[in-house]
Amino acid sequence: MTLITYQRQIVAIAGAHRFYLAPAIGDLPDVDPLKTFVCFLALYARDVQTGELPGDPTRYVPCRGEHYARAALMPADEFSALQHRSDHELATHFRVPLEQIANRREELAARANSTGGTRSRG
Repeated sequence: MTLITYQRQIVAIAGAHRFYLAPAIGDLPDVDPLKTFVCFLALYARDVQTGELPGDPTRYVPCRGEHYARAALMPADEFSALQHRSDHELATHFRVPLEQIANRREELAARANSTGGTRSRG
């Protein structure tokens, strides 16, 4: 089992076949951006435990989990097409926690800089 934290709070426990949300997360509506994001963190934990991610560590790494969730919830091409919008608009559009927008902008900018501005997935 993997203990999953987000913003210094325990948000879930995940195994290879199921996960459990902390009560504060589980009680949120299913469409809540935080609940969705945490579910994707749990999916990352599952993929790590089952070996689905070749090249990734064999243990849960929080920053990689967050990157995994951002990449899944905010595809690079779609995000890039809408990047002129405000962080709040993007968070609403992608249904993610507001603080994740700045992180996604940084990831995609770094990727563009390292590839000479060419687009890539993730």
